[in-house]
Amino acid sequence: MKLSRASEDPAKVGNVGSSRAAHRIALLYALRHRRLPDLLNPTRFTELVQLRKLNDRSPLQTTLLDKLEAKRLASKQLGANWIIPTLWQGQMLPRFIPFALPSIVKARHGCNQYQILETFPDCERWKQVKRAARRWQRREYGRWLDEWAYRNVPRGVFAEPLLGGARPLPIDYKIYVFGGAATHVQVHLGRGVRHRWILHDRNWRQLVPAADRPSRPSSLGAMLQAAETLAGNLAFVRVDFYEIDCQPLFGEFCLYPGSGLDPFAADWIDVELGRLWKDALERSGSPAASSPDAKHARPTGYDPFQI
Repeated sequence: MKLSRASEDPAKVGNVGSSRAAHRIALLYALRHRRLPDLLNPTRFTELVQLRKLNDRSPLQTTLLDKLEAKRLASKQLGANWIIPTLWQGQMLPRFIPFALPSIVKARHGCNQYQILETFPDCERWKQVKRAARRWQRREYGRWLDEWAYRNVPRGVFAEPLLGGARPLPIDYKIYVFGGAATHVQVHLGRGVRHRWILHDRNWRQLVPAADRPSRPSSLGAMLQAAETLAGNLAFVRVDFYEIDCQPLFGEFCLYPGSGLDPFAADWIDVELGRLWKDALERSGSPAASSPDAKHARPTGYDPFQI
């Protein structure tokens, strides 16, 4: 399956953002960024994320955010050697552990929902993991942030080998792709302990100097190429990877980085990434970024901020 704008069903993509959702999104954005978002003529990356949440209803989004479907899609495009094996999958964890350890148990339909099992757990620890999995199943992930695309992802649980075999969790390499061009690499360190992240350009230059100086992964070139292959000509998508023993591994897709609420290390980055997103829309023929008056010429039901 090649990801592209042509893969979408235009009949299901339209300006469906409700006024209530728009007010809710604007309020939360203002609380986090200390300014109101411009939802009529957005110029910032974080504003465009809000427009995507409000208006994009492409069914392709659900496929991308389904962690198991995303792995299958990436395997077809990149090959099985890029994929972290799935040890077990289902809706509810059984009475006895059905997979080898060390491993990590994740929710299929959300983010930051995981439990780590480095060694064989006692009964109480396994009960804790099962309770966490049941809690994930009860929640509709993304509703409180209006992240629509998670709603129709089938709920479920799956297990993967724990990369590296033990903590700390491996470094995340999150690649920003605009219109098929990989432009930036966001490096996430200290996940589960002291989480922080640094944004680089594709040549591994930090956009804002940080105390952490993570080494350039040996497979960075392969990751960038793989991210572009997977992204196709989507206006924007983030594609995440790990590197274990010099082997790059696909992680997941992301459509709403930080839900558009996490500030960047410098304000100009938000503006620059917004420009890249709008440029990708223009290249695809969208009138979204052509002028402040373009919105008045849009046909009814046309949403230029679709993926």
